[in-house]
Parts: sequence; C-alpha cells; structure tokens
Amino acid sequence: MSEPGAGVEDVFGDFDEVASVHEPGVRALFEQGVLDGVGCGAGLLCPAASVTRWEFAVMVVRVLDGGDPGPLTRSRFADTDRDLWWARHVERLAELGATVGCRIGPLRYCPDDPLTRAQTASMLVRAFDLDRAVEPAGFTDIAGSVHADDIDALYAAGITNGCRSEPLRFCPQQSTTRAEAATLLHRRIISAGSRP
Repeated sequence: MSEPGAGVEDVFGDFDEVASVHEPGVRALFEQGVLDGVGCGAGLLCPAASVTRWEFAVMVVRVLDGGDPGPLTRSRFADTDRDLWWARHVERLAELGATVGCRIGPLRYCPDDPLTRAQTASMLVRAFDLDRAVEPAGFTDIAGSVHADDIDALYAAGITNGCRSEPLRFCPQQSTTRAEAATLLHRRIISAGSRP
C-alpha cells in the first residue's frame, strides 16, 4: 500500500514514462487506491508492460466494489492459490460474472498470463454490464472473434477508440498494458458519471 499523502510520482519512480494520454487514468486510479500492489516491484509501475490477468482482476474489483473483498476461503480456480493476497479479487471477479477463467478440466484462471485487448474488452463489458446490442464499430481486425460484440460494445460506450485508424483496428491479440488498463477503467468511471 502507498504511504498516506504520497503522490503518484513519489510512489512510482517511472511515472514519467506514462504516455500523456494515459496520465489522467493512472493518476485517478492511483488516488483511489486501485493501483496499490499492481506495480512491477521496487517502486515501479512499468506502464508499458502487459497487465496480467490477476492484476486486472484487482483493478476491476476495486473499481466496482470500492475496495478489496474479504478473506477467501476457497478458490474455484485450480491455478489460483487462495493464500495469495490477490486471489480474493480473482474469485470476486468470477462471482460478478466478469470472467469464466481461461481453461477447463480443471478450471483455471491463468493469473500470470498477459491479458489481451480482446479479453480486456469482454471482462469490462461483463463487469460493468455494458449494452452489447450495438451497431458494429467497423473494426477491420475482429471478424470471427468471440470477443467481437464486446469490443463493439466497449467502443459504443466511449471506453475505447481502438489501436489504429484508417482503417479502424482494435489489435485484439495485443496485450493490454498497465497504463491502458488504467485508462479504460478511468473512462468507464467517467462515462458512468460516478464510481459504479
């Protein structure tokens, strides 16, 4: 946890590496405590590094619930040790219906895997119950993806602009960075008018 009164620049020595488009999101989520424990260690955020599935679970649950869930007694995922501090966030994300995991037989969450942009879209749409009955945005690189409707829903909600324009692309298989994750969550908070 960050020291009371410490600014984002004091806690994350690499805050100056955050692209200007992501600064508001990173700063806002830091001030709300959403980024506590999500950095890459030694006082660094590593904003351009991929966000892992467990890190994103922590961020989403803190935004949705306004804090951390209570102690975990069991985990439905075979690869999520309930003694890890973040496991309760993964379990809460599943309780909310925002994730179904990554594999079955046994059910797994793949907590250390980087989260793709497509997976990010689906988790956000489920977590925030966004309307999926929207017109296609026109992304040229999502045809046939199981995440296509969620990507379009995220675009319609004003949470993403995609990764490229002319033609419009989403880059669904690219990893979501920590800074991008912060921006997407911040945009959701703003579009909702308040913390959900």
